[in-house]
Amino acid sequence: MVDLTMVDEVAERCPECGGPLIFDHSRGEKICARCGLVVNEHEISFEPEWRAFSWEDVEKRARAEPELGMSTFISRSNVDGQGKKLNSSCRFKMFKLRLLDKKVRNQCMFSRSFMKAISLARNYASKIGLSNKVVETAILLLQKIFKTRMTRGYRIDFLARATLYIACRIHKIPRPLDDFQFDLEFHERKLLRRAIRRIMEKWKIDAVRPSPIDFLSRFASELQLSQRVVSQAREILKKAENTGICVGKDPTGMAGAALYIAGILTGEKRTQKQISKVVRATEVTIRNRYKELVELLGIKLVLQN
Repeated sequence: MVDLTMVDEVAERCPECGGPLIFDHSRGEKICARCGLVVNEHEISFEPEWRAFSWEDVEKRARAEPELGMSTFISRSNVDGQGKKLNSSCRFKMFKLRLLDKKVRNQCMFSRSFMKAISLARNYASKIGLSNKVVETAILLLQKIFKTRMTRGYRIDFLARATLYIACRIHKIPRPLDDFQFDLEFHERKLLRRAIRRIMEKWKIDAVRPSPIDFLSRFASELQLSQRVVSQAREILKKAENTGICVGKDPTGMAGAALYIAGILTGEKRTQKQISKVVRATEVTIRNRYKELVELLGIKLVLQN
């Protein structure tokens, strides 16, 4: 919708036809309402800024609305100010008012928490570089969570992270769980994984777990490995998936081990320490996955000290 404002007729008129001018706030232009001539371009709008880019901006710029349920209290005693009992019609009216008061109070709390969850989801998505498509799917999941009152026992930031991770899996975007728990403690990571499992079980989300092959290009780019190494690692992982070696294993660890083996075979070796930093797994995990692939696939390596 275009935001147009009529310019003061006494101050300015169209130089061509003398018609009234209109100011287009979205384009910063002064336009003649009669002939359509653009008189001025790129003018600064001095109107207040209503856009919000953070949760603090949302709170500052939100329009004032009466919170009816937060400042009222309706007693259950069913007596008037003089202590007399209410008749049946008044009792029924007070009962309806109590229900309305409770409904309004719950709606106020729901809207605040829901808006905060959306803001956190957008912030996390911006930090790790997720697309708007993923954010929109996460917001739809958050809407279902808040409508069914599934928020009990979970922090709002856990729900925002969990829905973003599930949205990535729905859209088949390979993202390790570590991308969403970068600043969490060990016990908090357990709670996040529990929230993800519960959301997926509640709505029966059958999102395919990412394959180790999906992470090869990203890890190889960070390790500055050539496409030849990626192709070799892809062949190793395809054989591993066909033989069932990857079942129950962390896909990032398997991808790191495959890149380690492919680097040795192609002469672009990277140390297990370098790979573990990129993959965000321990050196022990990379070493164990590497040994399993070499032994079960019969790969012969010549290690040079």
